[in-house]
Amino acid sequence: MTTISQMKRWRTRQIAATILYRICGRIRIEAVPDNYAYDLLVTHLDDNVVFGVKVATSTYMDTIAYRAYVEWLKKEFVPRKNDFKPIVLMCVNEHQETAQIGIQQAWMYNRAITIKKVRLHNATERIWPRFRDNINSMFDTIRSIAIENCYIVRNIGFEMHDIQGGVLFANAIYLRKISDTYKINRRDPETEQERKEALLNVIRQDEYPTDELDRVIEDALGRTFKNLHVQNRILLFTPDITQLQHDIDRFVVHANVLIEPFWGVGVIPPFDNINLTSIGINVYSTERQAIDYIRTQNLFVQHDITSYIPYSVTIEQLKMTMVRAEDVIV
Repeated sequence: MTTISQMKRWRTRQIAATILYRICGRIRIEAVPDNYAYDLLVTHLDDNVVFGVKVATSTYMDTIAYRAYVEWLKKEFVPRKNDFKPIVLMCVNEHQETAQIGIQQAWMYNRAITIKKVRLHNATERIWPRFRDNINSMFDTIRSIAIENCYIVRNIGFEMHDIQGGVLFANAIYLRKISDTYKINRRDPETEQERKEALLNVIRQDEYPTDELDRVIEDALGRTFKNLHVQNRILLFTPDITQLQHDIDRFVVHANVLIEPFWGVGVIPPFDNINLTSIGINVYSTERQAIDYIRTQNLFVQHDITSYIPYSVTIEQLKMTMVRAEDVIV
């Protein structure tokens, strides 16, 4: 006889499968009975990539059962590369027939990694291309990522000193949307090295775009830290997602770059109660001391007060083209 709990599990998995068919495109779903690791096996027919789906209730992550499941994955479910399948956690709201999804087990650093704190996202057609790109990045086949997920990655490395005089390193990393006004600016090679790079279709660093938003961030970091080095690249293929994941898998601090109004001696400010503009950036380091030091610093630049308002409007518009690295990695 079918119990109430069995009927509830069946209903939850039915909702999950319906949502997956709606958001994922061309897929095949197979039920996997008596499998503790995942309940559904999904094959993306266009990519020929297979992943498991653990179907649970909307409150599952707050339960003892979930903590036990995570511990079991960490200790008992350690597949080799050839047998590895990513696992997506899918928490279903049965009453609303909606779900949230997150990556529960991924392939990183040449081994299966169980994610202790899954970041859940609403399961929609809009979010799925990002999940698909992240799942595809766990396999050896190189694939193009979805066009809406293509960005220019700006990685600004810099140095600082601890109280003993030792050198600490950190990186401010953020992404910019590619557009008609923010794009690669190809130019004819001028040196033998540049000609070789052009033959290899290498994008030179001086061909990447930069604008006032980038300059403000660089100027603010340069006021406080030493030896800034800017490295640009395009987020274009699945290995680029893996590289970005490695770049941000470190200690992180959120910093704000403040744009302060400046006026000369004897100049009367033309207005009061200015709303100051700031730019938020995430900074990463392998060293906790670097993060602690950055947290104590005030990052700022100054701009002439006579044009502060239109300048702030420009910066606010450019900020809309910024994306955090964490918003690309699911």
